[in-house]
Amino acid sequence: MKTTAKQSSPRFNAPLMSWDIFISYYHRNLKLGSDVQELDKLAADQNWHLRWDFAQALLRDNKLVIVTDPERQILFISSNLWEITGYSADAVLHQQLKQFRNKDSDASMIEQMTRAIAAQQPFETEFTVHSQTGRPFPTRLESFPLMNQQGELVNYIIFLKAL
Repeated sequence: MKTTAKQSSPRFNAPLMSWDIFISYYHRNLKLGSDVQELDKLAADQNWHLRWDFAQALLRDNKLVIVTDPERQILFISSNLWEITGYSADAVLHQQLKQFRNKDSDASMIEQMTRAIAAQQPFETEFTVHSQTGRPFPTRLESFPLMNQQGELVNYIIFLKAL
């Protein structure tokens, strides 16, 4: 009579709490991955003359990505908006970008941004943003006008990073 030893499969024991952390991170990355696909599609649809590595900006650098129309109405905002600012995408989508200004906004910085936008030039600046709860936090903003292959302004793209 032949006997067979029951082979046990390797088991991985991890505290339940570590799975909670993993799942949160996993869902965040799924949403940001979807954002990357949406941004790539927008870039192709609008025929942007510049391209970025959106996966790096969103997943590795943890930047908030905003795309506006030429009048600076928000057309796209990445799903990490909530974790960075406390605002929901529904609260800011299709709103004017100036919604992020606050009473403490530096007038000279706003003037510099206005001149760069009027000249359709890229710009970078550091300033303080307030979360939806009013908590201030320093940020770095990079803005670029996006032309199509015919040289027409079609969008602006803004990268915002909490410092």
